Amino acid sequence: MSRDAKALSLYLSLTIPLLLSSGAGSAPLTPGNVLVNDAFFLSDRVFEYSPAGDLVQEIVVPYGEARGVVVDSAGLMHVWNGPFQPLLSTYESTSGTWVHHSFPGWSSINCLPCNGIDALARYVFVTDMTTFGGEAKGIIRFDTADYSGQRSGGDQQYSDLSVGQDGLVYARRADLGDPPPPTVVDVYDPFTLVRLRSVTLGQRTLTITVDADGFIYGYRGGSVNQYDSSGNVIATYPITDQGALYDIDLSRGGRFVLSASNGEVILTDRYFNRIGAFRILSGSFAYVTTIDGNRAPIPKAAAVDLDPHVINMKSHAPWVTAYVEPSGFDPVSIDISTVRLAGSVQAAPKFVVVEDHNANGIPDLMLKFSRAALDPLLTPGMNSLEVTGSLVTGESFAGIGEVRVIDPGGGYKVASVAPNPFNPSGVLAFTTVKPGNVRVTMFDLQGRLVRTLMEAPLLPAGEHAVKIDGLGGRGEVLPSGVYFYQVNSADGTATGRFAILR
Repeated sequence: MSRDAKALSLYLSLTIPLLLSSGAGSAPLTPGNVLVNDAFFLSDRVFEYSPAGDLVQEIVVPYGEARGVVVDSAGLMHVWNGPFQPLLSTYESTSGTWVHHSFPGWSSINCLPCNGIDALARYVFVTDMTTFGGEAKGIIRFDTADYSGQRSGGDQQYSDLSVGQDGLVYARRADLGDPPPPTVVDVYDPFTLVRLRSVTLGQRTLTITVDADGFIYGYRGGSVNQYDSSGNVIATYPITDQGALYDIDLSRGGRFVLSASNGEVILTDRYFNRIGAFRILSGSFAYVTTIDGNRAPIPKAAAVDLDPHVINMKSHAPWVTAYVEPSGFDPVSIDISTVRLAGSVQAAPKFVVVEDHNANGIPDLMLKFSRAALDPLLTPGMNSLEVTGSLVTGESFAGIGEVRVIDPGGGYKVASVAPNPFNPSGVLAFTTVKPGNVRVTMFDLQGRLVRTLMEAPLLPAGEHAVKIDGLGGRGEVLPSGVYFYQVNSADGTATGRFAILR
């Protein structure tokens, strides 16, 4: 430690207790305020500040190794309490109580910043690294219902992560090489923990946050780079010339909060126009996060199987049956009166049955919906229909099932893409009345051929489907945008458009 750093540390040890002694104690966290955790000088405390820089309260962290902080949708504050054998320390602000949980093999090297923590619904996600040669690594998801943990991505080490406002988990791989390798971000489904894709950023960055459109933001020196879903730098925003940026967070209201190495906390709008700033007491490196009062809980997930899978618009069957298989909650906890199919069609309560429809050992809920109410909402081709509802606990759930809609006697059917928009892949469904050669192609907005999706010299009449995997003709990942498809067959030509949203 340098002479200046030692002097500052001594000064803080003498003055901070005097400054904070009147503010200690428990009080509810206030939405819109900012939490600050100085992991360098004051790792045993989390500070709550107003946007104007007023110190609202200090919260003393047991064990005193706070390396990051987040507030979940239930208002619980979670602290990474480490590094080598960390704890997930959870604080209930109205009662001022703490609980602490560990996980086998969870660890991190002793560096700042090398600890990622974020929350989504009832889950808290943390990064994991190998510190003593042999422990598992990847990301760990804690379920705050019972604080059980689950690890994924054990082939990688991560030093930061962010739950994007698009509902996905973005984990930044640790830069362990010399020189450091390019920054790579792995994207995970928060509920299945399946790794969906990897993004190599155009410039090296340390800490990331992600908006609702999937744009990644990370700092480099005193500036913030904005990256698209392919990792290309699309904008650079200078923030400060008085110190390097250290951490970044984005509120649901579109406000960024950043910390600088000189102890400044900076508030900006979504275009990085400065709307406020203040200095923290310790004047050092800090983790920052917003207290999001408008962070809506993500609905619980459910798998949905619809029967029949193909609906003939000329038939007059009375019902469509949905088998709803919950993920992490009991089907009997669903409030049937709130369940809707396609946003408006109510479930018929007299047909409700709990059973194991697909014999996988997980009970599901059988519901029936009126065809007369549903048919006006359907279109020829593939339809993605969402089942939504609430639980008796007040939480919500959602799941999507698919049906193909046909209308015999209507001649050549218009093709359709579902889901639309999609990420990472969709299905182009079409029907041919006559057998013969079929060629399916896709174009960009400028009319340039992007890829030939199908070339069949003799395709029989009937229903067909082509997967669109979001890649171009050379295997490159296509950027977000609108694209066109064209189906040429013996019946004629059908065209349409779809969107890729990354």
